[in-house]
Amino acid sequence: MVDPFTFLNPPWLRSLALRLRGGPASDSCQERVNLPEGSLWSRRLRGPSRKLVCEEGQVWLTCEGDPHDHVLVAGDTLEVHAGHVVVQALRASRFNLSDCRTGSAREEGTPSRKPWVDSTRGLDYLHR
Repeated sequence: MVDPFTFLNPPWLRSLALRLRGGPASDSCQERVNLPEGSLWSRRLRGPSRKLVCEEGQVWLTCEGDPHDHVLVAGDTLEVHAGHVVVQALRASRFNLSDCRTGSAREEGTPSRKPWVDSTRGLDYLHR
């Protein structure tokens, strides 16, 4: 005999419900994304700030509530906050989106509302 709960709640339905509610399926602690050149990735983030790390290539991104767009290359990091985020690969790229709660210099419960960019190459790319 099949358990009624399992029968009425198949795994695909639970996964869909979690994604629609912004649960673990769409807001896991870490997500690695590969993008071919020119392709887009879009996500509505919920919860605490996240770190977006460009691991390979070059990406352009814009975040809801941030008046500035950002261009990241391999090694760059950007803190993104809850809201809609759109990333486009300017070159074939790979980036990692992870939870900012670990390794944060801020105290728990006091999120920074100002995004920061941590670049190993400074701002010299703006003059090219």
